Parts: sequence; structure tokens; C-alpha cells
Amino acid sequence: MRKLMNFCAAAAFSVFLFSVCRLYVSEALAVFAALLPVPFAAFLSFKLRRTGVFSGVCFALVFVILFSLLILSPAGKLCGSKASAAVRVYSYAEGKTSYGKAEGRLLSVNGKRTLPFKVTVILKDGSPDGVVPGCLVTLFADLKKTSNKSDMQKGALITLTELNDFSVKEEKGDIFCALARLSHKISKRIETLFDGDGGALLSALLCGDKSRISKDLKASLYKSGLSHVVAVSGLHVSIILAVLMTLFGKKAGVILAIPLLPAYAILTGGSPSVLRASVMSLFLIAAFLFDARYDRLTALSFSALLIGVLSPFSLCSASFLLSFSATLGIILFAESISAAMPFKAKNRALNAVLSFLVSTLSVTLSALIFTLPVSVVFFESVSLVSVITNPLVLWAVAPAMLCGAFTVLFSYFLPFLSGVFGIIASLFLKYILLIVKLFGKLSLTARTDDLFTLLFCVFLIALAVLFYKKILTPKQSLAAGLCLFLLSFGASYVKTLATYEINVFGDGGASSVVIYDGKSTLALGMPSSYGADYFFDGVLSRFGASRIDAAVLSGSGRKDAGNASLAENICAPGGVYGENVYRFEEGGSFTFGKTRCAVFKCGESYALWAKAGKIAVADVCSVYPYEYAAAPFSAPCDILVVSARWMNSPKYLSALCSRLRPSLVLVADSRYDDVYPDREICGCEVRLLSEADYYEIRYLK
Repeated sequence: MRKLMNFCAAAAFSVFLFSVCRLYVSEALAVFAALLPVPFAAFLSFKLRRTGVFSGVCFALVFVILFSLLILSPAGKLCGSKASAAVRVYSYAEGKTSYGKAEGRLLSVNGKRTLPFKVTVILKDGSPDGVVPGCLVTLFADLKKTSNKSDMQKGALITLTELNDFSVKEEKGDIFCALARLSHKISKRIETLFDGDGGALLSALLCGDKSRISKDLKASLYKSGLSHVVAVSGLHVSIILAVLMTLFGKKAGVILAIPLLPAYAILTGGSPSVLRASVMSLFLIAAFLFDARYDRLTALSFSALLIGVLSPFSLCSASFLLSFSATLGIILFAESISAAMPFKAKNRALNAVLSFLVSTLSVTLSALIFTLPVSVVFFESVSLVSVITNPLVLWAVAPAMLCGAFTVLFSYFLPFLSGVFGIIASLFLKYILLIVKLFGKLSLTARTDDLFTLLFCVFLIALAVLFYKKILTPKQSLAAGLCLFLLSFGASYVKTLATYEINVFGDGGASSVVIYDGKSTLALGMPSSYGADYFFDGVLSRFGASRIDAAVLSGSGRKDAGNASLAENICAPGGVYGENVYRFEEGGSFTFGKTRCAVFKCGESYALWAKAGKIAVADVCSVYPYEYAAAPFSAPCDILVVSARWMNSPKYLSALCSRLRPSLVLVADSRYDDVYPDREICGCEVRLLSEADYYEIRYLK
């Protein structure tokens, strides 16, 4: 088993290096990145007789070469052209502000069959209907290499941008399409049986559908350290396996689990975390059926290699790295931490409760040790209460899932029994929501993108190794860990209070500028209803906030005020619909906290300006170039945010830059816009917001 573990771990690591280099460094050097472990593997093989390591690296090297030649190269040859294409859709289309988005498999280009590359389809329609799993979409499109790293991590190699001749043909598709439709049907059924946040939570638990989770609940889950509860992973897979073994017996249960676990993984979206958990569970089932020893490290390594072979770039995703690192931490440290806390009681019931608390706490701590470095890289804040909230909530997840599933199942033929299970499920869901919202109000989050927390992660891992090697006693480890925790996060919190932050992100052609002064949050422009999820995931959650304190809107009509409820105070044009909105007609200026704001009227539109400390930002996305030419304003700024239409009017843009004198121009383009700007205009650097999730600048007050 150890040889298999060495083989799989070495191969998966080499594929990971290839993927990281391909996505973040250089396409040309990606294959050479897989060569880096070869000398180390050779040393282990010939000096320490770890033969599995060398053969694993060699396997990975052959795989990445074949993957580059047989998959990436043919996909690259199709890109850079405009052609008629046929795509089998595997997901429900998402609506964005100015475009729609769907995922699928490429079937043909200009009538010629191609390899079934996974593709992302960008649609002209911002609220597409009829694009459902299984349907056949034909369109004349612009084929480009996928530049969005999130899409590449999902396996999409080509992006098709609709130009014209779009048509949809309804078809059933394969088993993957059928399971996607079934997941959507179950989610809709849950929506009719459970209302509010309880129904949204159950949809996420059973189907992996997080679209109904409200903004406030999403922020509360993040701040309470319970976001992993709604991300389908090993917790959910282990619950399903335990239920099957309880209802049908061990042998019948595990046999039923063999087809059900892969089906459930596909049903819930096939994320790397659920695939990892399913593969490890199938390893456990095989060990049980063949009376063999189950080695968790071997199962984890094999699952990583399998995921890497199926979708190499998914090894770089936050979902996989969090799931893999948490599982590795649990395997290595959970038993040792649990043994270091020998709490026992004479009363059997109390002893069972203490055993559960110790087990949950040890699992949480061991997972936290290994996921902190991943959180530092991918996210910029971490909840400080997860050690408390996990023991309070995790015990209730299994009965909530089980009763919720029976509620949906019996609702089709035994309504009375469905109602009974529905009441029980609602009680557990309300309890989970109570804990989530209670601890979500505490806002105990700390930023993890500074030196203090990086040092904390390094020392915490070193401390864990010393504890694991029994160099330190449990009491010494606990005391040292607590001191590290207080020092690092205390310093990080003080630094946050002394820092200004300006974040600019694109919302499908529009923009939002978020200014944070350590205490309050101000937004210039609000996201549309389609962009609100990203707004919370990418911006507000990093501040540990569920709402913004003030917002200045630039447009008019219902669309611009669609998410105005996110803000406590709103300054908006007279045409914006909504209650408790301060309306302006001719512009003006005001001060919020330590940020100065101004609104300038240009024709029928409004330009926004704000200055936080020494940095000023101007947003003219809602202003047409000819409107500015008729009513120019002078407000010097450091950062200028423009829409794609300004890039098509270089004369007006040059005049604007000459008057405002910015050092940086950010273009709020959508991926549908065909924008190739000069990287410098009037001495100003130009960046596209579609090329990154957001642009951030931070400086001391």
C-alpha cells in the first residue's frame, strides 16, 4: 500500500506543478515544471529505495506530455477563429449583467466533429431561458482560449462568445445531463416545501445548490466559520454512507453505495471536494468487501491523482486544496490531538457528549492547521470562532439532511409522513441557522493577507510538527499556540484599523468601487442582481461585513436600485426606485466617515468621485463620452474607472485623462466586450477588470 501511496502522491504533485505553472507562470514552461521532482524522486528511489516515487513522477511526466499534445494543442488550434459550433450543454445558464453563461462540451466546429472539449459559452442574452442540461446549442461564435482561471480549474479550455445564428434544440443528453436536471428538480421541490433560509440551506446540503442562499446568510456562514457546511464534501458523503449502512446493513449498504456515491457526486456538481470524498469512500468500501486493510493516506493520494488525471487544472482550485489539506490534517493530527484531551465522565450519556466534543474539536483543529496556508493564498480573512461553532452545528447536519431527504421523497406519495419529517427537519435547520446568525453577528474575522498571519501559519505548522513528534507536551503546545494566535491576529486587527482599502471590481460591464477605512464601508455604484453573489463572495466577505454602510448610485431606474437594500444609507438620482433614499438632481458633495464624496452631473448621467486619505477615485462608467464632452468636470484622481465604450472613443478618453490626470485607468469591460486597449493612455497605465477578479490598493492612514 505504501508503494501505491508513494506512486500516487508523487504523480499528483508533479501534475499539480504542471497545472500551477500553466495557469500562473508560463504555458511554455509547464511541461518542464513536471520535470522538477525528477532529481528528488531519483534520490529517494536509489538512496532510500522509494521506488514508487520515481515511477509516479515518470507517469506524471508522460501524462502531461500526452495531455499537452492530445488535448491542449488541438484545443489551441481551434482558438483564434470565428466559426459555427455545436455544444452539448451540461448546466443551467447563468444570467449576468450584460451576458449569459453556460457550460458544456464542444461537439463540432464548422460541421466537423471535434474532441469533446469542455467549453464555456458566453451568450448575448443576460437572462437566457431554454438553455438547460442536455440541450444542443448551435451558434456562430468567436473561439478563444479560456483566460478565466476559475473556468479553467473547472476544466474549460475554450470560451465561445456568441456572435449570431444562435439556436437551441431540446434533447435529453446523457446521464450527466439527466442528473443535473434531477438536481434542479429536487431543488425546486425543496423550494416548495421549505421557505426562507431553511429551504436554501437544505438545497445546499442535499443538492449543492447555493443559489438561494441570501446575502446575509452567506455572510453569516462565512463569519461563523461554517461555510464548509453548505459546500458538499466529505461530511455529506460520510453521512450518506452511514445512513445506507444503518438502513440496509453493512454489506448491503456498502454495495448500494458503489453506484450511489458517484451519482451523488455528479448530482451535486462534481466539485473536487465531493469527488475526493467519494473516491476515498469507494476505497473504504473495497477494503471492506475484500477484507483488506484501509490506508487513508493511500486513498487520499489516489483520489488526488485521479482528480488530476480527469481535470489537471482542478488541482489548483481552492475547493480541492482546502478539501485535500483538511483531510491530510485530520489523518495526521486528529487522533493525536484527541488523545491529548483525555476527558472522561462516569455518566455514560455525559461521556458520550464529551467524546463527541473532543472528537469534533480535534478534527476542527487538525483541519485548521493545514487549511490556514491555503486560506492565506486564496482568501484574505479567517473566522476566529470556527473552533466553537463546529461542535455546536455539525451534530445537527446529519439529521437535517436525512429528515429533509425523507420530506422530499415522501411528498410525492405520502404527504402526511412528509409533513412529519418536514417538521423535524425544520427544527434542525432552525437550530443550525440560529447558531450561524448568532456567531455571524460577532464579526470575529481577521485578515490573512499580511505578514503577521503568514508568520502565524508558519509557526503553527512548525508547532504541530513538534507536537506530532512528541517534542512538546500537549499543555506546552496549547499555550504556545494560544500566544501565537493572540499576537498574530491582534497585530493584524490593529493594522486593519490603521489602513485604507480601495477595491474596484467589474460586474459584467459595470463597476463597483468599495472603500473600507477599517470601520465602515462605502460603495460607489452597486452590483446588479446578477453580480450580487460575486460582490459578497469577493468583496464584502473580506471585510467580515454583510452590508455596506453607504452607497452612491449613478444610474436611474429599478435595475440600479435592485440591490440598494444592501446599504444602510443611499445617495441616488431622483429616478431610482426605493425607500429611504436620499435623492440628488444636480449633483453635490458630502462626507461619509473619513471619505469625501462628490457627484457630477453630465447630461442625463452622473459621474462619481471619492477621496479616502491620499487616494482619489473617479467612476464614469455610467457617463457616455459625448455627455462628458458637453459638460466636463475637473476632479483630479489617482484611479479612473471607465466602461468599455470609452475605449472606443480615444479622443474623449484622452481629454478626460488630461483633465483628471489619473495614474491608473481601469476598464470595466465584460468578457463579451471585444476590448484590446493600449496599455498606456496619456501616460496612464490601463488594466481590464475582466482579466482579474478585482483590483485592490491598500495604504496606511
